[in-house]
Amino acid sequence: HWLEVQLSDQEAEYIELKLKLAESLRAKRRQRRMGQTDLAKLVQSSQSRVAKMEAADRSVSIDLLIRSLLALGTSNPELGRIIARSHHPAVCPGRSAARSRNCLCRFPPLRSPARRSSRARR
Repeated sequence: HWLEVQLSDQEAEYIELKLKLAESLRAKRRQRRMGQTDLAKLVQSSQSRVAKMEAADRSVSIDLLIRSLLALGTSNPELGRIIARSHHPAVCPGRSAARSRNCLCRFPPLRSPARRSSRARR
């Protein structure tokens, strides 16, 4: 069995922002015809870290994503547009049908494995 994870509006906004920044980083890197290793050298990191940035891994900070976008030549106004596109007002998977019908997410509701109590295992 799977349980749905309910996110607060702020958590949903944070995740959406991180996803948009990660998507933009990948697009900007490819636009500049750079490999992940090239970007890693530019931001003094590793190729595996760049892969995690582009995957919006939970270990990657928004600060690192923004610094990497700026290193690729993203202007402040362009960065502002990326952030504005991430705005996702309280219409996220896992919410009521009435609130989620206009959802912009590409992802299904977050789920985690159900934990059985010690009594259920007996």
